[in-house]
Amino acid sequence: MQAMRARQDRLVVGRIAPKQVSRAVLALVAVLVSVACGVEAPKPTMDATRLRLVPTTVAAAEYARELVGPEDFAALPEQVEQWSARDFQSPPWGSLPRFARFAAEPLFEHRPNVVVCNAWQASETVAVLRAAGVRVVVLPAALRHEDIEANLDLLGRELGREEQARAAKQRLRERVLALRARVRVGWRAIAYTNDGVGGTASGEGTTIRTIMELAGLVDASGVRGHAVVDFETLLARDPDVFVVGAPSTDERGATEALLLATPALANLRAVRTRRIVVLPVDLYSTDSPTIIDAAELLATRIAELDGGAARDGGGERDDKR
Repeated sequence: MQAMRARQDRLVVGRIAPKQVSRAVLALVAVLVSVACGVEAPKPTMDATRLRLVPTTVAAAEYARELVGPEDFAALPEQVEQWSARDFQSPPWGSLPRFARFAAEPLFEHRPNVVVCNAWQASETVAVLRAAGVRVVVLPAALRHEDIEANLDLLGRELGREEQARAAKQRLRERVLALRARVRVGWRAIAYTNDGVGGTASGEGTTIRTIMELAGLVDASGVRGHAVVDFETLLARDPDVFVVGAPSTDERGATEALLLATPALANLRAVRTRRIVVLPVDLYSTDSPTIIDAAELLATRIAELDGGAARDGGGERDDKR
């Protein structure tokens, strides 16, 4: 589940259409000639009168939205409609053109002067865009809220929106401080996904772990990254609470249903006490500023469990583990 939105974000790399080949090839030739002659190639410049920004992933769109308004977007990846925690369907966002693939052809059609993408996306497409004079901002992976602030700084500098980036960071810091003031480190938790064909826990080095920590939970998975875990491992770890994801159209989801219906797991304290917190998948797997949204929702739902016992560090615990 943690990787689900990332998989949806990885827009298929397509070929360049013939009508775009000449533009891309000429641009590449110009760059190569400049380098061969020892002349520094000119850097892409933005239109001083209008920003035409195209983010190529859900995360990139959510970052850009922190700094600029809908009038500055030229197009959006179609994945924002299903996988973003932000509303990109209501006016005026809903009227922006959509594209399906991270490839030069569909991007050139929207005449961007800035493209914002993620570091894992195809370097070939990035090279073609830059050679054609498009400014490309590549956002590194963000696992913690400090990484999000660094990406906001980077994007603010590239877009000439440093003041907006500072304001966005301040808003996030205030929300993190508010979270820390209302939660206390307490329950041991495992972020778990199981669609019926195998279970996966998400631990160190994942955004869902950061979300759990911000919400006052302690990762009990004992794994790094997203690792396959069997029922024996869950029984040995015996967490106080499970954190699972589900589509927004399904309040429970397959993982929660499996945990509650599997006889072998019936004695797990989280199952016995029904401490299973469901997050919408767009928040469960987020890697953008909406990490804070996810932590806020998780903290609220943890506090609601067992009459607020989680907030006070109470509930059924076993300190012998």
